[in-house]
Order: sequence, then structure tokens, then C-alpha cells
Amino acid sequence: MKRDITSLTNAKGLQYVTVYYDTKLNATVDKWVGEFETKENFISGLDLVLSNIQKNNSRKWLADLTKIEGDFSFMKSYILEFIIPQAKKSGLLYEALVLPFNIFAILSVQTAMEEVNGIEIHLFPSVEEAAGWLSSKD
Repeated sequence: MKRDITSLTNAKGLQYVTVYYDTKLNATVDKWVGEFETKENFISGLDLVLSNIQKNNSRKWLADLTKIEGDFSFMKSYILEFIIPQAKKSGLLYEALVLPFNIFAILSVQTAMEEVNGIEIHLFPSVEEAAGWLSSKD
């Protein structure tokens, strides 16, 4: 079951991220779709994820990037210096990251995530595999 569902839209009025807490997985989930358009929009999406993690004391995070468009390597320092430390303070232990189809976005994810320590992060080709891994965690 999903609760605390929040979505953000870009300047074109298109939804680019939805964040919710999945009670079955006991995890914060974020699903990115299409273009987030601006750095500010991407930050807003990440802040929404962090807020959900904090509100629910999430130990698990499933980031579904399969349909994201665009390069977000510019956000590397914000993710590493703010989002991850704050999420860790709130008790986050595991992140399952579902890779995007776009090769440039994949490279952005890999560059950002390979430097993260202290949170067990695994990359997956599908949401089903990511959810399975998270379900195996306490």
C-alpha cells in the first residue's frame, strides 16, 4: 500500500517525480519520469524524497530511475554532501537504485553512487529485482 504520495510537475505541467512510502516494502519510493528540466526541480524532487525518509524513519529507499530523461551528474555534490548524510541521520541503511534506460543518465547515476559509503547501495535493471532485494533486508 502507498501512503504519503506527493508528485511534482515541470514547467510544461508534466509530472516528473512521484514520492511515496510503500508499506509492503517498508521503504520510501521515488519514481522519476521524463524531464525534470532544471537543477531546482531536481533538488525539489530530492528534497521530497528526503522529507519522506525522515517522516517515515525509512531504513530503505527504492529509487526508480528507469524513465528519467537528462543528465543529473551536476547534482553529485548535493546528493553526496546533503541528501545521503541527512538520510543516514534519519536511519537509512539500504538503497535500491533501478537504472534508467538512457545511457547518459546511467553514467550519471554510476558516477554519483560509486562514491557513497555507509549506505548499502545496489544497482538493479528492474523494479521487481530492486524490491526483492529490499524485501530481504530487515
